[in-house]
Amino acid sequence: MKIGEVVDKKLKILIIQPKKLGDVVLTTPIIEALYKHFNEQNILAKIDFLVEDPFQEILINNPFLDKIHILNKKEGFFGKLKILSNVRKEKYDYIFDFFGNPTTCYITFFSKAKETYSFDYRIRKYFYKHIFPRNITKNMYIVDFKLSLLKDLKIEKKEIKTNIYLEKEIIAEKRKIIKNNGYNGKDKIVGIVVPNVRERNLIKNWIFDRYYILANKLIKDLGVFVILLTGPGEEENAKKIKDNIFDKSKVLITPIGKIREIAGYIKNCDCIFSTCSGDKHIAVSLEVPTVTVFGPTNYKSSNPLDYKKYPPLFSKNLDCLACELHKCSKNSQKCMEDITVDMVFEKIKSLLEEFC
Repeated sequence: MKIGEVVDKKLKILIIQPKKLGDVVLTTPIIEALYKHFNEQNILAKIDFLVEDPFQEILINNPFLDKIHILNKKEGFFGKLKILSNVRKEKYDYIFDFFGNPTTCYITFFSKAKETYSFDYRIRKYFYKHIFPRNITKNMYIVDFKLSLLKDLKIEKKEIKTNIYLEKEIIAEKRKIIKNNGYNGKDKIVGIVVPNVRERNLIKNWIFDRYYILANKLIKDLGVFVILLTGPGEEENAKKIKDNIFDKSKVLITPIGKIREIAGYIKNCDCIFSTCSGDKHIAVSLEVPTVTVFGPTNYKSSNPLDYKKYPPLFSKNLDCLACELHKCSKNSQKCMEDITVDMVFEKIKSLLEEFC
């Protein structure tokens, strides 16, 4: 839509994806897709987003977004009523609920929105006017799966990627901190996402000692500076990894901070190594080359199709790969054991040579 052009129609749209970090990042293309679709038809789309705190940080500065509704879990039942009241006041034309749990289902149902969309979540599917199947996700990138909810609008799949609009000041601030902690300003920087400590995510972790073996090999053979990207509760894991690295002057453990602060460190990296995690999705959204190790998570649904810049690593000899379980049914970590240090090292080396 050009400046000064008369708007034929206005629409109010709400996107619902309360959590988690990676899922919110993977929903950002929907904002842009909806905005551009209606803009091309000379329709002004006012797009809002309902999300839990602190994941609203992913959405700050998004140029296609108008308002953010923040669902605060600490406020309990009354917080949900407050959100419902705010949503009803907006009188939305469309609501797209990508989460579909009881809370978001009720908010959508009682919102009085003209058109409501979600996936076929058991009994809850009857509370929406338009529902779409979930059984197409197994080998489809999650972004494309989410875009399938817009099928009725005939939105064509275009080159729309995940996005985090990070301030230059945050990137510069983290660069300064990195330099103040031993970085010489010349070597390549490799970010390693520290193993997760949440019980349901332990199965996604790589073999622990391989993290510091990899870091030592990267420092010794490639002379890189290593940043250990650390989340809440992961401080002890980060410390154990650093304690086993021979040249500690080339290692920085990131302090626990807000999502945008971690994103600032990620943006300063030349390459990231991760398992399937929120930090990995942040890296992709910031266009930082990323090597991802997959075990119980399906690489086809959780990794962008640009395997050259974002190569997935996974065992090719297991029939139980991508089981999507939170605990191994075979009581092993065979899917992760098959991914060697040399395999990861070679992928990182290749990315540094090609993209840096």
